[in-house]
Amino acid sequence: MSKKIWLTALALTLTGYAQTRIDSRQADFGGTTLPATCSAGQLFVDLGSPAGQNVYVCTSTNTWSLEAGGSGGGGGGSAAVPSFNVTTTSTVITMAGGSVLTAANGVSVLLGTYTITHSSGSDSGTFYVGPNANIAACYYSAGITISNWAVSGFAGSTCTSGSPPTDIYTVPVSVVSGVVSAAPTQYQPVTNQVISQGTCIAVVNNTTVAFTTSCQQSFTPVTFSSTPVFPYSNGVNTFEITLTGNVSSSSVSGAVAGQIANFIICQDGTGSRTFTFPSSFHGATTIGSTASKCNAQSFVYDGGANYYALSTGVTAQ
Repeated sequence: MSKKIWLTALALTLTGYAQTRIDSRQADFGGTTLPATCSAGQLFVDLGSPAGQNVYVCTSTNTWSLEAGGSGGGGGGSAAVPSFNVTTTSTVITMAGGSVLTAANGVSVLLGTYTITHSSGSDSGTFYVGPNANIAACYYSAGITISNWAVSGFAGSTCTSGSPPTDIYTVPVSVVSGVVSAAPTQYQPVTNQVISQGTCIAVVNNTTVAFTTSCQQSFTPVTFSSTPVFPYSNGVNTFEITLTGNVSSSSVSGAVAGQIANFIICQDGTGSRTFTFPSSFHGATTIGSTASKCNAQSFVYDGGANYYALSTGVTAQ
């Protein structure tokens, strides 16, 4: 047997051995809540989480770590974006699952309720709470004596000293002389959303994220006047006016910073009418004079006193 063939055979043997070792691993635990205690090397399968985000390894005594999952290129999957609520009283920090739009949004939800309750002492410092994948994570700063607090639900029924990792979402909760300060009541980043044109994201009572059409594009016919006013409303506005005479001056109202408006200015059957944009409109194009033809141009408001043309627009179309 040549050296090359012998090495190939050895490699195949080692590969088969390694696969046998990996495939023979069995979970030591299974369920929807991580056990509070574990021994290094044990496995836990979270039956309430999707594949690729549900296998945990006990990396040291009473410490669970989520194994990287996913498929395809890129070297492993990424954890879903979490949705959770954090509420406080003067003595208790509570974290629980938040609202979810749809499962397709890649939003994960905590599986239970987690509390940190002050029992003694007069600590002053900061707790950091949040989900690390579907595990409830808790960290605390200098000034906090963790034995002065009863920790329930968090991994190992305790919190970790020091700052949280930068790759997980956490909410800081201040403690002053043993009294818990107020904390945000909702943390729900929304990612990978396909939002149709004119659709808004609305947050109801700081807890529920929903998609609405309250700021959908509006189309507003403006009655002719020699001094017309164009009233902005929510979202992107489109105004249309047909000139039956000359416009000596015009104005707008109700615009907010960053808002865009489209102006369609049409000649009547006579034509040759003139139109004067507000003096705060920069880059406005002189409208065409052809009878029964329209002119269109868009502007954006800077929040101060200026409206800037987004393009040169079209004339006599």
